[in-house]
Amino acid sequence: MDNEKYNIILEACSLKKDLELFAFGDQTIIGERGLNLSGGQKQRFQIARALYHDADIYLLDDPFSVVVAHTGTHLFKECLLGILGSKTVIYVTHQLEFLSSADLILVMKDGRITQTGKYEEIYKSGSDFIELVGSHKKALTVLNFVERKTTLDNLIIGEENDNILCSDKPIEDDEEREPKNCKTEKPTMSEGQLVQEEKREKGRVSLSIYWKYVTAA
Repeated sequence: MDNEKYNIILEACSLKKDLELFAFGDQTIIGERGLNLSGGQKQRFQIARALYHDADIYLLDDPFSVVVAHTGTHLFKECLLGILGSKTVIYVTHQLEFLSSADLILVMKDGRITQTGKYEEIYKSGSDFIELVGSHKKALTVLNFVERKTTLDNLIIGEENDNILCSDKPIEDDEEREPKNCKTEKPTMSEGQLVQEEKREKGRVSLSIYWKYVTAA
């Protein structure tokens, strides 16, 4: 166990806050196929395991596909360009904003390699790649606008909720409120392990169980 390396990887994969939400931290039991994790958490945990393994060659098949844009950017900078900066990384992606950092790009179309080279070389070649990059940039602009608007709306709603929750007086009261003095509880996933052992009873089956079956039927 290399604690320093372990903590660096947790930070690079944005996992520290996730572990803080688990009642048992990094000792939390995860269910089969990660059933009690979100898609983004699964991706980041898998990347972290791969990084800790410290291999010489990494094959990554669109690993940031289910994480939000800013998290994907953080993972790319900290993991691929940072921790894996001295490794050989073959990276498949549809996120074209990451291509400019690649040493070599292979453009695929209909299962075949149509172009190879660095980002600037391919971009200047006047191929369909320019059109693809242009479309992607437009999509990113729309996405960023929607994300900013959603974040702003959430902040406004959150502020309103804080004012309601932190005030011990009716909403129509015009007196000043002091939300800074309010106490917030730390959220947890559950009071126990996410995966718990099944309970088991010994002895004969009680009549109440048979009665439940009869009445249910």
